Amino acid sequence: MKGVKTAIVALIFLVIGLAGGLYLSGKSLISRQESTTEEGSQVSSTPKKKILFYRNPMNPSITSPVPKKDEMGMDYVPVYEGGESGGPAGTVTIDPVVEQNIGVRTSKAQVMRLSKIVRTYGRVALDEDRIYSVYPRFKGWIERVIVSREGERVRKGQLLCMVYSPELLSTEQEYLVALKGKEILKGSDIGLIRKNSSRLVSAAKRRLELFGITGDEIRRLERTSRPLTALGLTSFVTGTVMKTEARKGLFVTPRTPLYKIADLSTVWVLAEVYEKDLPWIEKGNEAEIRFEALKGAPLKGKVDFIYPYENLEKRTIRVRMIFPNGDGKLRPEMFGDVSIMASPRMILAVPSQAVIKTGTRELVFVQTAPGRFEPREVETGIFDSGYTEILKGLSPGEDVVTSSQFLIDSESRLREATAKMLSPEKGKAAGDMGKMDMDAGTGKRQKAKSRR
Repeated sequence: MKGVKTAIVALIFLVIGLAGGLYLSGKSLISRQESTTEEGSQVSSTPKKKILFYRNPMNPSITSPVPKKDEMGMDYVPVYEGGESGGPAGTVTIDPVVEQNIGVRTSKAQVMRLSKIVRTYGRVALDEDRIYSVYPRFKGWIERVIVSREGERVRKGQLLCMVYSPELLSTEQEYLVALKGKEILKGSDIGLIRKNSSRLVSAAKRRLELFGITGDEIRRLERTSRPLTALGLTSFVTGTVMKTEARKGLFVTPRTPLYKIADLSTVWVLAEVYEKDLPWIEKGNEAEIRFEALKGAPLKGKVDFIYPYENLEKRTIRVRMIFPNGDGKLRPEMFGDVSIMASPRMILAVPSQAVIKTGTRELVFVQTAPGRFEPREVETGIFDSGYTEILKGLSPGEDVVTSSQFLIDSESRLREATAKMLSPEKGKAAGDMGKMDMDAGTGKRQKAKSRR
């Protein structure tokens, strides 16, 4: 009885196990069928690309309409329909995953305000428009020198030296005689005589004025009737004596330079600017200069002139600036650090790293669609602060590649070479000719070996 119960329990467990196994196997089969169905639908939904031709892996210009191997035993690479990028030659299409892996970054070409500070050195020089020379207007000898040293400050009208001139003395006497004759003849009944006497007085007075005698001196001569034996030369400007040749007893003529006086209330600063900075500089730009000897705020001036020639040795262009110098701090021949503030400009610019310089032209890669990059030749202008001006070739808002562009450039050059390759039939002929040449070379080597 006990054995019968045990057999019944074993039979029940066996039935349960068989039922469970059948259930699980049926579910797995259904799952595999669904998976197979899904895979089949995916495969069927992805159309198979058509192979256009096959390309030599080592020479893209050699192609074949059928699969083959090159001389080195390497399989030709299939080129599928749609595998070549459309658009201009060199256009590259990159998978989004690859694009992310190689770190492609883009930036928009935008109109922006770009400015620059041109830094250079400068030398203080005399304002050539404020340099004055003192010459005598007659022949004579210097009797006395009042200002005899260079660097002295003189005021306008200050006496510089006294010059004795027989020529001047003779003219003064002629003037006194003309005045006396006019006084005698003023009661004459003959009008022509009165008129001529007045003309003689005017002519003698004019000669005195041309000699540099002032109106006060002429009135003194008329009042006292005593001619001057020596005439004083005065400064007609307030400034600094830069050079003097006046010496007591020196014989002088109208060609003898006696004094060179400079007005230092305004000075020039001459700076040397490199060619690359010249496009930034314009007349009227503000400028600053600093000196080691002068602490405090920099002195301010303006660009006055850009010289039209270049220094052959330094390869620089001279720029002239004007600085006020009322307090006399700026001394000629001082050197200082110059900063020229270029006028801000509104320009179309891209990051400088986006521009690829090939030597003969400049390129950027423009993203025309997601994953698609087109090489574009551009013309550049000024550059600063990490940006380069684009004069021609781009429009505002276009995306340009700023990183990994050299990898894209390499692929672009390959694509461009492919675009210029022969048609598949011609490529086949070229491949066959290359193969014939290779076979001929192999035959020659084999003949040479057999002879040996």
